[in-house]
Amino acid sequence: MTLIQIARRIAALAASAAALLLTLSAPRPAQAAYTAIYGADGCDYYQFTGSSAVAGLKTSGWNGLIMFAVSVQSNGDITYSGNTLVTGGTYVGSSSWSPNVNAVKTPPTTVYRYEVCIGGWGDASFTNIKNLIASQGTGSGSILYRNFQALKNAVPGIDAINFDDEQTYDVASATSFGQLLNGRGFKVSLAPYTNQNYWVQLKHNLGSGCDLVYLQCYQGGAGNDPGNWNAAFGGGFHVMPGIESNNHSSSPFFNWAVGNGATGGFYWPDLAWGPGSNWGATEILSGIGIPNSGGHMVQLANINSGLLLNAATVADGVPNTGDHINQWTSVNKNQIWTLSCTGQNSNFWNSLWSLTYYTGSSQTLSTVSQSHGGAYQLYPWYNGGSQKFTFTPSSSFPGCYKVTFMDGWVMDDQNGGTGIGTPIQEWDSNNSNAQLWQLRFNPQTGY
Repeated sequence: MTLIQIARRIAALAASAAALLLTLSAPRPAQAAYTAIYGADGCDYYQFTGSSAVAGLKTSGWNGLIMFAVSVQSNGDITYSGNTLVTGGTYVGSSSWSPNVNAVKTPPTTVYRYEVCIGGWGDASFTNIKNLIASQGTGSGSILYRNFQALKNAVPGIDAINFDDEQTYDVASATSFGQLLNGRGFKVSLAPYTNQNYWVQLKHNLGSGCDLVYLQCYQGGAGNDPGNWNAAFGGGFHVMPGIESNNHSSSPFFNWAVGNGATGGFYWPDLAWGPGSNWGATEILSGIGIPNSGGHMVQLANINSGLLLNAATVADGVPNTGDHINQWTSVNKNQIWTLSCTGQNSNFWNSLWSLTYYTGSSQTLSTVSQSHGGAYQLYPWYNGGSQKFTFTPSSSFPGCYKVTFMDGWVMDDQNGGTGIGTPIQEWDSNNSNAQLWQLRFNPQTGY
């Protein structure tokens, strides 16, 4: 090797070292991940009383609330804390439950998912479900069908039923029950701590009907490795690991993000969470952060409208160059974007980012005229300033950001609109909710 070659090799190594040092020395990015909490030990996500009042939860940074826990009795009744909620195909629970669930998810709010957990340690629900399916099946005349249809009708804001089976582990009946729930409009989520083969087979059987897995990494699941479970589920699926609030810290979530690609996590409360608590969603958010390399699939929800950044002029259209960007509900891949860091800075909040439509596309979110009131459009990536922006974190809504493009204008929900199809526009910064965007990482693909 000549002296010139040696000099070039040293220069290349120095450049690599400098890039690595920048990555390691940059402050850990804050506040972007899926965050969930179980409603146990003083957290009341049924009546929303005390520290669980709706107003405090809306600015909490929690994305998912999981009511813990209902039981399915041997006759099919659905009960909660000794009170009957549904019996004989009729809802008899609190009349305030559904309005409160709707209120906590109504913008502006950080909460967009509400689940009801079945089971828990020592609970016989899944044995009862197995026996009921064996005797009645899951048809429209069965008590499970009638009762869970009544529950969905009474509280349509319930997005998912969370399976916390800790004793029965019968794949066939759990699959049939999950499919019944999917047919009634519920997603299914899982809460394993052991018996990995059972949960993997159940997830496989339910397919897209099961969209989240909350891995217990505490008590009986204290030794669980999210990476091992990710590999077992396969297909790029990422579990949401969780810890108890008694051991609250951002460190486990940081380690799971770096080591296993975690896109979110949850807390099991040992005491009631409320505004002002010394633990909460912000530890998950700051631990996992926004990844500062590679492309990561996300949705962006406006905190004012609750609608998602939509890549096509109409929701079901094919995104093309020149399409103006608007807002829509979550219906297809047109609301999914790839987030990439295009200019890393030692001050994370000065780093530059871009959004391209879905994956494998060069169609990039771009400003049209770089002017007050200007529109946004899709345009092929050309590394221009009209395609790059910074994040500024909100002090009011954890996990939400102001998005400022390099021309100085802010991405804004036009006229504070809340209707499907409302355009986005460039506007001066006014610190309104119409200029706050919540990053939602795709749990299926992860980082």
